[in-house]
Amino acid sequence: MLAKETPYIGSLKATHIRVAEVFQEPIRRSVAAIIVSNKHPSDEPSPSPEDVQMTRQLRKAGALLNVDLLDPGLLDDRFLRYPIHPAVQW
Repeated sequence: MLAKETPYIGSLKATHIRVAEVFQEPIRRSVAAIIVSNKHPSDEPSPSPEDVQMTRQLRKAGALLNVDLLDPGLLDDRFLRYPIHPAVQW
């Protein structure tokens, strides 16, 4: 791992993410892949429709930029990861 970045911190209800900003630092560092995670305030480990949509957008952008999106997931209150990919049809 080269770095750990926190590009966004959301409110209680939502976070509005610009895909370009997620990839800004990985492109600057010329990385081959990134791992993204998020945490729901409720600690619900199931991906929301918005999680699935954002994961799809990040994967598409990464493919265009030649930066792989590895194992996107959700964090719980103990920072254990739950993968989003079983819920997503690529």
